[in-house]
Amino acid sequence: TEYEARFRDAVPSEIEDLVWGRTLYRSVGVDPTKTRPSSEALLRRCMRGKGLYRIDPFVDLGNAISLETMLPLGLYDRDRIAGDELLLRLGTEGESFPGIRRAPVNVAGRLAVVDALGAMGSPTSDSQRTSIADSTSRIELVMFAPIDLSVDRLTKAITHAAGRFAEFTGAEAT
Repeated sequence: TEYEARFRDAVPSEIEDLVWGRTLYRSVGVDPTKTRPSSEALLRRCMRGKGLYRIDPFVDLGNAISLETMLPLGLYDRDRIAGDELLLRLGTEGESFPGIRRAPVNVAGRLAVVDALGAMGSPTSDSQRTSIADSTSRIELVMFAPIDLSVDRLTKAITHAAGRFAEFTGAEAT
């Protein structure tokens, strides 16, 4: 793959663009070498020659965008999100959510995306409850970045994501 060839001899800790996900994790006291941002986990998979997962056109595109921007992101079925607002906060003691194809994801002391029913995502993993399904018609994309990422860089990443979704799925950003 392109990423395997591009980063064949690279050491992840020395890949400049991975600094943003690592900085985000460190800012809340999470060791990014033990719990990886999703963008870094995807890159490491590609570096090992495994390529991206093939799950669903929206999810696959989201994974590609995460690699292109080197920022972790979450994709959620908007119609499965409880309430009108999402909040990003540190998870509380004992808080977790059922992960996609995984055991419960512990978010205690870690960044968590929360809706009216509780934790439903993180920069590492997303929940089964709000996951993209065949019936999904509206997607909520959350891009995670540390506060010291420049507004220009973040704006470019968001614009890039919106453009890719429009190009490959016909989606409209709102």
